[in-house]
Amino acid sequence: NLHLIKQNKKINWGLNPYKEEIERILYKEKIKTDSSVKPKISATQLETYKICPLKYKYKYLDNLPTMPYKSLSNIGTTIHRVLEEFHKNNFTLKQQLFALLDEYWDEINFTYIQEKEQSKYEAKEMLQNYWDYLKNNENKLSYQFIEHSFDFETDYAYVTGKCDRIDIDENGLISIIDYKTSRKSITSKKIKKDIQMGIYTLFIYFIGVKINENTVIKGLPEKLIMLYLRQNDIELSTGVSEEDISTINSDIKSIVEDIKNKNFEPEKGSHCDWCDYKDLICPIYG
Repeated sequence: NLHLIKQNKKINWGLNPYKEEIERILYKEKIKTDSSVKPKISATQLETYKICPLKYKYKYLDNLPTMPYKSLSNIGTTIHRVLEEFHKNNFTLKQQLFALLDEYWDEINFTYIQEKEQSKYEAKEMLQNYWDYLKNNENKLSYQFIEHSFDFETDYAYVTGKCDRIDIDENGLISIIDYKTSRKSITSKKIKKDIQMGIYTLFIYFIGVKINENTVIKGLPEKLIMLYLRQNDIELSTGVSEEDISTINSDIKSIVEDIKNKNFEPEKGSHCDWCDYKDLICPIYG
């Protein structure tokens, strides 16, 4: 792909994990320093800005390095990978789900053996909760999209993302599903205020998923679903209205406008305890 870029040729990134990082570097000067140009932005970047505008600047504009991923983050990545492989291979057995965990677990680096053992126990619990949920919610699906990458253009930005799961049932009703491995959960009422869910919703509403060369399914999702895998009752869900679409679009546009206007004031909160820039360069703590 880098060779094709040098030749000014078309690139097919597919599921390449370096896509976002490479494009961020390539477009940095062109689209993120000129307020007249539409920025190329992801849900992760918007979420970072929403938490702390200055952290967004340090991480995505200044490209200041961060600490390596903590094991907790790696556990979340591994769980997502296990569920991706489970569904993409159309596996149906519980043993296959846990075998995938064993296969990918050794790739995580832990500082202490006790941490590794405890984390493996928690990962198994999450997969058990997911398995129980699957057995209790065996809906008949026409289509299922796993780790679906997308990009689309709005009147204010180019938006990229990847959705954990998109289910379309036999009646054509769409459900957007996001896996959560965090210990903290939100309420159903706040799902529509979640940046990631907001972007997934806009994508399905305006662009949709391609079934074949001639068919695209798009429109209002029937349900937005967050699956909190650390809980026994893992599902939080809500419906979406036309009015919600307008609100989501307006909220995301507002954040993008703040970025373009270079509003990078630091936001103090509990998130500061986990910030790599807290003791390094943050003016609040400096």
